[in-house]
Amino acid sequence: MSSFTGNIQLEQLGKTDNCLVLKDFSYYTNDRILEFVIKKGFITDLASIKPITFALSFIPFLGIFLAAALRNRYWRAFALHDMLYRTGWVSQYQADVILDESLEVLGANKATREIIYRGLRMFGSPTDNPDLIENAIKHSAIIETDVYYL
Repeated sequence: MSSFTGNIQLEQLGKTDNCLVLKDFSYYTNDRILEFVIKKGFITDLASIKPITFALSFIPFLGIFLAAALRNRYWRAFALHDMLYRTGWVSQYQADVILDESLEVLGANKATREIIYRGLRMFGSPTDNPDLIENAIKHSAIIETDVYYL
């Protein structure tokens, strides 16, 4: 079963959407073959899908799901997703699937996960900011754990 280790601790960076991770945490994939490590010092903007946020402000019913998505209990999943997009260690599609899986691990219901996933498939894109890419590579790791060779 997929799981997170540790809680997330964040500090907002000034008046920006960015937050600094203050404590290491990990995410294990379902088969425990991979461990994704987000280290102290990683910068995340959590759930920042600007076109979706703008559109949902005009559709109150869907805005309820967005508000649910921004609950702090999902922050680890959003930071993980930022790390995956920025490092390029997996494809954009794989990063979106891992986000969906990690949100389920954290208790997000299917409707909330579906809206987030579809929004990412339509509007999500990795950053082209070299500082954020460098930060992600420096403050994260991907570790092969229980790998069996046949």
